[in-house]
Amino acid sequence: MKASKDTLVLVSHLVVVSLAAARLLLDENVQSLATEGLFWFVLLLTAFNPLSLVADRPCLVVTLLLFGWLGVALVVAHYGSPMILVELFWRAMTRRSSLFIIAVLGSAVFHVSLTAVLNLWPMIMQNIPRLQKYKIQETKKPPSAHEWSHVFIHIAASQLLVQLPLITGQYYFMKYFDIPYDFDSMPRFADVAWRLALSLVIDDTWVYFGHRALHHRSIYKYIHKVHHTYTSPFAPDAEYEHPVETVVLGTGFFLACMCFTNHLVTMWAWLYVRLLVTYDSHSGYDLPLSLFHLMPFYNGAREHDWHHQYFNGNYAPTFTYWDEFFNTNAQFKVHEQKRLAREGARNLAREEAEAKCPAEVAQAEASNPRAEASMEETPPSLLPIFSPFS
Repeated sequence: MKASKDTLVLVSHLVVVSLAAARLLLDENVQSLATEGLFWFVLLLTAFNPLSLVADRPCLVVTLLLFGWLGVALVVAHYGSPMILVELFWRAMTRRSSLFIIAVLGSAVFHVSLTAVLNLWPMIMQNIPRLQKYKIQETKKPPSAHEWSHVFIHIAASQLLVQLPLITGQYYFMKYFDIPYDFDSMPRFADVAWRLALSLVIDDTWVYFGHRALHHRSIYKYIHKVHHTYTSPFAPDAEYEHPVETVVLGTGFFLACMCFTNHLVTMWAWLYVRLLVTYDSHSGYDLPLSLFHLMPFYNGAREHDWHHQYFNGNYAPTFTYWDEFFNTNAQFKVHEQKRLAREGARNLAREEAEAKCPAEVAQAEASNPRAEASMEETPPSLLPIFSPFS
């Protein structure tokens, strides 16, 4: 009965979408509008993806995706392309500011802005009861306001005292190699996309070996232990690290810049993609319908969460192939097999109980949600704010 109802809802929604799509078909630029609408819609989903809220309703997911894509395309058709605003901003920026201001201060402001924007959804997510079933370490409470503020203060100090001097190198790099930064020479999306993909490979390789070296027992407690303050990570924990680690592992980012940057916009797009990936892997939630799951060999939140919990293995930041090659994910695989077996047994028991008495099972779940029932009262231990001068 429920399946039939969902099917009827889906069909009715598809009819509405089809009628709205007819509006686009009347436009001679329908293909470009649809393509641009898809681009902005996907870009929005990378920073704010609420599809996990309805992951158990496939019909509703399909409907939201279609309506979202169509809605963005209609906005573009009615109000014009957002690229017009991008062009106005970019031309004003390059006309009024020098290369030094743009490459250094502009990049710093862009980084700070991304830090703020990309942490909005994780903040909201941990306060939505429906999503707590996707929390990887379900026995740990979500981070408190104090923990969020503690990490943000550390990140602000790092971006000002450590990363800003490093970013200055981008100015000399762009000046020496005459990297363009004007709007007219901005590369096409396809050109930027393949450069970003290879940048992820370069960075992943560097960070795997650098990260693994930082776990050596002779230096771990002096540097990388700061990053492991929280055994149950959350998004901004991605940038919570010792200044030496920022320099060492951040070298992978700059190596990718040196290999593939052909315009300032490529460098900024690379910063956006790198932050997206590292925030996702530190989110503490294995959300279904995440766009990152479409990436081949993706080393996601579940893999890196295990690394924070047990301090061993799963060293790569983005892909799994280095951990596979060196077998540094062997313990994680065993852990996953046991977890999946437990979940399978639990689901089977639930289905059998529901078949016998569905009303009682539904009432028990409503009064005692799984996420709340499994939470402990002991938050992760905190270290004092690390000073880069101590």
